[in-house]
Amino acid sequence: MVNVSAKKVTHRTAKARSIIVLNDTILEHLENDEIHTKKGPVFQIAIIAGVMAAKKTGDLIPLCHPLGLENC
Repeated sequence: MVNVSAKKVTHRTAKARSIIVLNDTILEHLENDEIHTKKGPVFQIAIIAGVMAAKKTGDLIPLCHPLGLENC
């Protein structure tokens, strides 16, 4: 590992985008713009999973330092 403690803080931005294509059977299950399952609303759970993945970036990508996040 390299000591980066003396390195100046830099502002970085990362954006992600997803396009979801659903067939007619799944679209029929949409209720108020949401699909509900036994585990909860599908799209809200997907958002939570994305936030959790962003917070674990340093663990998921080899040789990646832990990242400080200000907004996710």
